[in-house]
Amino acid sequence: MPARFVKKWPPLGQRDKDVMLALHRAIQERLLSILPKGEVVLEKPIGSHRADVLWEKEKIVFEIQCSPLSLEDAVTRSRSYQERGFALVWILHTKTFNRKRLTSTEIFLRTLPCYYTAMTSRTVLGFYDQVEVIKEMRRVFTSKPLSIDFTKPLRNPNLSFTGDRFNQEIEVQRAMVYVKKYFTPKSLFSYGKSFYQKALLSLLKKLALRE
Repeated sequence: MPARFVKKWPPLGQRDKDVMLALHRAIQERLLSILPKGEVVLEKPIGSHRADVLWEKEKIVFEIQCSPLSLEDAVTRSRSYQERGFALVWILHTKTFNRKRLTSTEIFLRTLPCYYTAMTSRTVLGFYDQVEVIKEMRRVFTSKPLSIDFTKPLRNPNLSFTGDRFNQEIEVQRAMVYVKKYFTPKSLFSYGKSFYQKALLSLLKKLALRE
């Protein structure tokens, strides 16, 4: 296993904090506008944390992350919601995340329902996912952006959404070219046994691509 990469983020200045706050609010408002009316609340206290967006009927918490986040905080927050019976969805802003090289935090978050947005406070953009292959903390393959629909959650049994990486046979097939290039059969997906890896392997069996 490769050594864990822990990026040391520089402290944010006040201007950067204001930008992150504006992005955070814009994403909250966007989710509020697309999810069923009357079923969603913002800033809902749950245990020792406050859910950015809570879809009460489905018991789904959306956590929005625009600024850097430590691995410890990501793990603690994820476990806290899950222990209380809530499914957790992470939304990462591309101002900070989805770079060529991943941090340990993003590696962990991508084992969960985790998606991206490039939304700004002035533009209304959607949310997207991607199929990717990661080798030694670097993306060696990234698919085209996959548009997802948060109004259509799927549970089989883990949470996913219509259009995301767990439901993309064609893009997974393209990704396997890179998997076979960078991984031996013995080390295939040795970097983690997450639901993501299991989902890809399940698709491999269905497509008869597994060697």
